[in-house]
Amino acid sequence: MAVDVGAVRLSKRKMEGIAMNNKFTMIARYDLEKMGFYILIVLSFFVMLILNVLTPLLADDFTLSHPFSIMDAFRATVNFYMKWVGRSVGIFIVTIFLMLPKEIFNLFNSLAYIWLTILIYIFAHSDKKYNITLYMFIHFTIWLYVALYGQVILWISAAGQYLWGATIILSFLLPYHMGFVRKVNINDNIFIISAMFIFGLMAGWCNYNTSGGCILMVILFLIYGKKQKFSLQRWMISGLLGNLIGFCFMVLAPGNFARSQHYAISPSLISNFVFRFQTITNFLQENLTHLLIIFIILIIIQIVKNNDWRRTYISFSYFLVSMITLYALILSPTNHTGRPTFGATIFLILSCSHCFANISRKTDNSKVIITSFISILCLYFIFSFITGFIDIARIKAKFDARMTYIEHQKNNGNLDIIVPFITPRPKTKYVAFYGLADLRSEPSVWYNNDFSKMYGLKSIKAIPIDEWTEWKKSYDNREP
Repeated sequence: MAVDVGAVRLSKRKMEGIAMNNKFTMIARYDLEKMGFYILIVLSFFVMLILNVLTPLLADDFTLSHPFSIMDAFRATVNFYMKWVGRSVGIFIVTIFLMLPKEIFNLFNSLAYIWLTILIYIFAHSDKKYNITLYMFIHFTIWLYVALYGQVILWISAAGQYLWGATIILSFLLPYHMGFVRKVNINDNIFIISAMFIFGLMAGWCNYNTSGGCILMVILFLIYGKKQKFSLQRWMISGLLGNLIGFCFMVLAPGNFARSQHYAISPSLISNFVFRFQTITNFLQENLTHLLIIFIILIIIQIVKNNDWRRTYISFSYFLVSMITLYALILSPTNHTGRPTFGATIFLILSCSHCFANISRKTDNSKVIITSFISILCLYFIFSFITGFIDIARIKAKFDARMTYIEHQKNNGNLDIIVPFITPRPKTKYVAFYGLADLRSEPSVWYNNDFSKMYGLKSIKAIPIDEWTEWKKSYDNREP
């Protein structure tokens, strides 16, 4: 049987051409995904920058804005440590930013948020280097499920403690993730050992429950390493030791004891714990049920489809740390489930992202499921973002109008200012002013005093808008 050599050669060239075209298509798709990923990061940064610009100074910002040097900031931090709160790292960050123009905070706070999202992305450990869908999932879940978003991410006095605290903690955990999960060899030299100790000290001194969760996560990483028969290195121990020491410094702060007396609500310890347990469970049900459902669905898919105990162990570790971090608030004297839940929510988002990154996109069914899922989240995000952004801009305009009026009165020699309350109040959690007190009608309260001191006034007070309108009419018509 004769073989057509020419036909065989033609067929071979055709197959090589198809393979070459497929290769070029894959390269083009990869470059497009890479470009889209970086565009998304840049776009996210500018959105966050706008939100920061639209957030004015509020409440505690006026109390903490008096230091004028690094030593003043240090003394203020020590004063808080001795009299009120042990979160010294966050307090120091806040006082430093309040010494500087607000524009500097706007820039660096936006970068801190972007770094937090990138850290979650790295911890999610996607096999796909530029996974746009995963990065969108992280942004959407942070926006939708973080409680008091405007306070913990945009307000200087809270963002410096919660956003920056979580970023420091995840940055500290990154070497453990890279060493145990990514199997990256990290040099065990004196510089790394010392750096991890200092970094661990900072991470342990950030936030009570989140820093405690950080310690637990390090221990779970070490257990994972033992199961994998990894050799224990000195930087791992020095990091954990620094973490424990920083945590002890924070919880043993003299100010904590004074604060616990201030917030005591019941002489019965058991009654306090039961009340706080119920409060936390209600918060979990009302705010994080959807995120819990997402985690359950994703972890089941991961277990059934992949049967990878290593990845499941890490995913469940983040989830476990999230729940323990949340319910650790039972030990808090404040019964506050707003800002302190930030770290627990971030760990829960991390656990969901870790599962989400592992879903295979090789079959048409999985592609349809993922596309549908992220599209629903995107739709929910778009509606929420539009209403939130409008609310932020509306409140910013009212605060700007108040400051314009105050400056006008100062220029006319009036240093005893009366302003109307900010009304209507914010409607969404994305406004930093949401849940915070306005200026009071008594000029002598701390908020009004600190505001007056910051802006060089003798006194300031706020009254209802209808009363203020009548007062201003008579004030403008008074005799010279």
